[in-house]
Amino acid sequence: MHITHLALATDVITSCLLDWTDDGFYYPGTSRDRRLSELWNSYRGWCETQDFALGDRAQRKLFTSNVLRPESGKYVEISEKTLNATGARYMLFWLSSIAKQIAEWSHTDQDMYLGGSGGVQFSF
Repeated sequence: MHITHLALATDVITSCLLDWTDDGFYYPGTSRDRRLSELWNSYRGWCETQDFALGDRAQRKLFTSNVLRPESGKYVEISEKTLNATGARYMLFWLSSIAKQIAEWSHTDQDMYLGGSGGVQFSF
């Protein structure tokens, strides 16, 4: 699982962060960095509400355009100092909750919902 969290999870995480902040559709803000700040606030709040201490979590700089911008012709590479394997594991839990909210809010096909069919709640 360690390799999965270091390799696959970071690709999923960066793809979601970039996709959700391409424009103002999912998050308000006049720039990508402002929209990433909204996501950082959501992530930090989620971490603080967990029943267990999240000592290993993503660093704030992961939520910046500079870190998410790949070098020419390369993929985004996240340093383990910015997001270690344990942090990536927990961040996937947060991402799934955000993805569910976005799917419900945007009325995505029912097959894309991550569970339940309750009322739409879109809070960050």
